[in-house]
Amino acid sequence: MTTHYLACDLGAESGRLMLGTLSEGRLALEELHRFPNTPIKVEGSLCWDVPRLFDELKAGLKKAAARRLSFASISCDSWGVDYLLYRADGSLLSPTFHYRDVRTARGVQNAYAKVDWPAIFAETGIQFMPLNTIFQLAAETPARLGQAQLILGIGCAFNHWLCGVARFEESMASTTQLYDPLTRGWSDHLIEVLGLPRRMFPRLVTSGTRLGFLKEELARAIGLPTIEVIASCSHDTGAAVAAIPATGETQRVPERNQPDSSPDQAIQLYLRQLDQVRTLTPEEESELAARSRSDENARLRLIEAHLPQVVKVARDYESAGLSLLDLINEGNLGLLKAVERFDPAKGGRFSTYASWWIRQAIRRAWVRESRIASLPVGEPRWAYLSSGTWSLMGVESPTPVLTDACRELNFTNEIGYGGSVRLLKNISGLWLVQECRREWAKAGQEFDYATLTRLAAEAPPFVSLINPADPRFLSPDDMPARIAALCRETGQPVPVTPGAFVRCALEGLALLYRRTLGQIEQLIGKRIERLHIVGGGSKNDLLNQFTANALQIPVLAGPVEATAAGNVLVQAIALGHLPSLAAARQVVRDSWPLTKFEPQDASVWDEAYRRFEKVLSSV
Repeated sequence: MTTHYLACDLGAESGRLMLGTLSEGRLALEELHRFPNTPIKVEGSLCWDVPRLFDELKAGLKKAAARRLSFASISCDSWGVDYLLYRADGSLLSPTFHYRDVRTARGVQNAYAKVDWPAIFAETGIQFMPLNTIFQLAAETPARLGQAQLILGIGCAFNHWLCGVARFEESMASTTQLYDPLTRGWSDHLIEVLGLPRRMFPRLVTSGTRLGFLKEELARAIGLPTIEVIASCSHDTGAAVAAIPATGETQRVPERNQPDSSPDQAIQLYLRQLDQVRTLTPEEESELAARSRSDENARLRLIEAHLPQVVKVARDYESAGLSLLDLINEGNLGLLKAVERFDPAKGGRFSTYASWWIRQAIRRAWVRESRIASLPVGEPRWAYLSSGTWSLMGVESPTPVLTDACRELNFTNEIGYGGSVRLLKNISGLWLVQECRREWAKAGQEFDYATLTRLAAEAPPFVSLINPADPRFLSPDDMPARIAALCRETGQPVPVTPGAFVRCALEGLALLYRRTLGQIEQLIGKRIERLHIVGGGSKNDLLNQFTANALQIPVLAGPVEATAAGNVLVQAIALGHLPSLAAARQVVRDSWPLTKFEPQDASVWDEAYRRFEKVLSSV
């Protein structure tokens, strides 16, 4: 049986519409339409030209229609963190800001004035990056937020444009830093604390949800039949990880204590008793809170009145893996702490204050109980690296890791296919090389990437070592000058030739990968034995070999089109054409050859890493 699918893959540098053909256990991908994704300036702000991107997708769909094939479905994926806002009438609220726009610095300040970083991480498990959605929304003006009726991630917005159904898919939602991985829903707490309109945040759906069908008017305009639209992994990294050609399949760990659908008599009795507890009026609550420190009866009445609130919060966390009884017990401890610490003189309602303490007590209990499950028996422990403009290095985990160590190492917990967690770190990947190339082109020096890689291979090794994740490299414009400035600041020779600049960037990346992999091993308590590199960067054999050398483990590179492959394969699972993620990964292994890179020159790279660590500590 042969089945055709369409995948729209939107990247920060370019977008394309891909044709995926699944036949006899193998997947073939063909690019139907490619287009640049060039940011624009709107009133001094860096923005995305979204209407043009819609037009480009429409042009690609017309090319697909010209093939006169029968398509089973279509899905769109994109980079994370950026979003579209819509008015109540469905019109787009322009502009659509770029994550590298300087306004995000203001957003960080605005957010931290209302909630601190440890609290944000405890709620979301997402690493700090100033470009995160939470900070972008904190930088929005009240006027824009007042008009906004709906928010959608980029990939989700394109699915909405195709079928008219507005849903935020989980893998994309988790990148917003407004998603709670324990309750598997929006963090109403953060949304409220930041003063964001709750009405904007639509219903969440899991990866592989069948949304609807291509709008009839759009189908007529492009000459396609009304094909099905699926929310694949809308976040491109989630799609790419779904196509990692590894064996074994990470699912969510079976809940350690499944919530009992028929609680024992003691809990039933307790819950019935709470039904009799009278809710306090705001005035009564305020009076009891004021008297609670000196009046034991007032203290006990305040506690009793808020026991139903503990149960309500506890039920939100039943899917996280603790029994309802355990959740209630932990929440009660949080309530007692709230009564002890509440200061009426500071204003605010006690119930709001108590809710925070109850939730934090439950979440801390979950962190104590949580663990990373072992990988499948007999499977070498593997990590992945999605290599492109960004490098995303991580492992699949069955549960989020919300520990202090995870926060301090600035790792992130993004949702993957099947409810798995992508425990990873975002690293500024080939961005430095891309920006250097762009700057040289402006000066009249045109290089393709193959030429730059060859020149880098010919350049002397380890002349200057830089950290590609240094914050000064985040924004565009004159990347060679920024690299030169960092080299001068750290007392190292300044690269002169394009080859020297690119080698400096690639060596720095490989050494940063080594540092990141060590942190992953620290967090999961396991030794990683193999690295899978996928995405456009997997074509860079020089960087792949540098990575194997730096990490001192084998590297398997491919497929290049992992994101499009993952997009298509999740569609196939959703439609019942493949039975599981494990089967999808078998299709990847059978469809593309992998290139293996064995580690070399261990002592040389060990010495370079020691120098690299000194550079990091000196900046």
